[in-house]
Amino acid sequence: MLRFLTASLSRRLYGLLALFAMGFFAVVGYQLYDLKTNLDAFKRTELQSVVQAATSVVQSYYDRFQAGEMTEDEAKVQALDAVRAMRYQGKEYFFIDDYNSMILIMHPTKPEKQGGDRSVEADSRGKFYLQDLLGKVRADGAGFETYLFKKPEGGEADKVSYAQGFAPWGWSIASGVLFTQVDEIFWQAAAKGGAMTAIIALVILFAGVLIARSIARPMVRLNRTMLRVADGEYGQVVEGTKRPDEIGGMARAVEVFRENGLRVAEMT
Repeated sequence: MLRFLTASLSRRLYGLLALFAMGFFAVVGYQLYDLKTNLDAFKRTELQSVVQAATSVVQSYYDRFQAGEMTEDEAKVQALDAVRAMRYQGKEYFFIDDYNSMILIMHPTKPEKQGGDRSVEADSRGKFYLQDLLGKVRADGAGFETYLFKKPEGGEADKVSYAQGFAPWGWSIASGVLFTQVDEIFWQAAAKGGAMTAIIALVILFAGVLIARSIARPMVRLNRTMLRVADGEYGQVVEGTKRPDEIGGMARAVEVFRENGLRVAEMT
């Protein structure tokens, strides 16, 4: 730090520009991190909202059963059919489990798994995610769970599911979204914001370099002239005497010293 403070003026000016650049990109990095965090939170909130909407559909059929409009079995069948047909964001769906027995009741894209034991299902990391998710529903009435999901087109990706319990029938109504969806939104926003940030940073740095040069170079020349005048070279031309800034003031002061020295030299 001491070496920086005692370095040449030009090095200190360019050092300040470097510090500004590092600070600027650190702020941008934090903003991108904050954006990613907010996107994750937004997706979770959105997921929670759509599951609550599906739960409201189930509630409506339960209310009709309670009102005597249909039997309980009819209400369950129609509620399952209604939720099975529901989609959001084009292809996202809902699935329903019995959170007490952990048996899959309805899955619109994997009907062959209906009636299967969900407690034994694990991802490639060995995490019994459905057991954990249904445990949260049973204990707290709702909950989120993250796990590794095998994509239909191949490969795996992190996924988050949200489940909400419907106590009258012991159902867990759930849906999930891949984190790749969040990542796509993030990288699109980061690319646009990053391009604009890079342009702004380059403009500011370019302007900073010009300003640094406009200060450092005249000061270096003035310092060289001052040393020569101090050595008695009064024939030197002092540059910058017409500048309106502080450098101009220093140049005019050096010019006075040079002229006085020249007069003294002529007298002797």
